Amino acid sequence: MRHLTITLLLTLAACNNQSKQQLPTEATVDQEQLMAFALAEGNRISNQAQMALGGQLKKAISEGGPSHAVGFCNLSATKILDTITTGYSQLEVGCTSLKVRNQNNTPSKVEHQLLDDYRQKSQDKSDLSPQVQPIGNNSLLYGKPIMLNNPLCLNCHGTVGTQISDETYQVIREHYPQDQAIDFEMGDLRGMWTIEFNREELTEMFLAQTDSKQ
Repeated sequence: MRHLTITLLLTLAACNNQSKQQLPTEATVDQEQLMAFALAEGNRISNQAQMALGGQLKKAISEGGPSHAVGFCNLSATKILDTITTGYSQLEVGCTSLKVRNQNNTPSKVEHQLLDDYRQKSQDKSDLSPQVQPIGNNSLLYGKPIMLNNPLCLNCHGTVGTQISDETYQVIREHYPQDQAIDFEMGDLRGMWTIEFNREELTEMFLAQTDSKQ
């Protein structure tokens, strides 16, 4: 009986050690799974950012019209994005475009390539799905196209003199002297959400999620 007990204990210990050995580590994380996790997290965070920014923008328009919304975007958009809770400490959330309004949002080389890809797909009527790609060894960039699908957007991004009033355009030029973000039409590619993940932190979040499911 004693030998049987010892054998069972050794077997349980061996199984426990094997289970621990099978848990993924940073060195063994499957990169395809990590990319898929980054895509899911990017979708979650960009949706959260879109809701926060869109809700406040609609409020600004209802309170003072399009010209008031221009000033709101200039002063408050970055602050609103800073308030969203993502669960990450090393994360950069932003927007960019091939036709920027704020020069601080000018796309990087990698972002420009993604935008060019989305523009071509938009012209070809192809699927514009979010994408994730590595930036060097330390980061992953998530990109999600922003389509102009709300007529309200044309009040600030449409044609000057028809959809954009002279008053609104004057305010735009005051805040953004080098503005390029006009002459859009419904269904156009307006820009792209960008989220840059720190690879190490993203891996830690992925491992924590994986471990919680064991």
